[in-house]
Amino acid sequence: VDIRLTPGSHATEAAVNKQLSDKERVAAALENSNLLDIVEECLSPTLG
Repeated sequence: VDIRLTPGSHATEAAVNKQLSDKERVAAALENSNLLDIVEECLSPTLG
């Protein structure tokens, strides 16, 4: 799965996209339970 920020959606879009492309960095970040909770919340479907 590739995750990228939408162009113009973030002030440091290129830097964030570069970090998201670093698979080792992403794997290490997901070991943080607080960060994992945030990611899961962002990926969950919204009711509306």
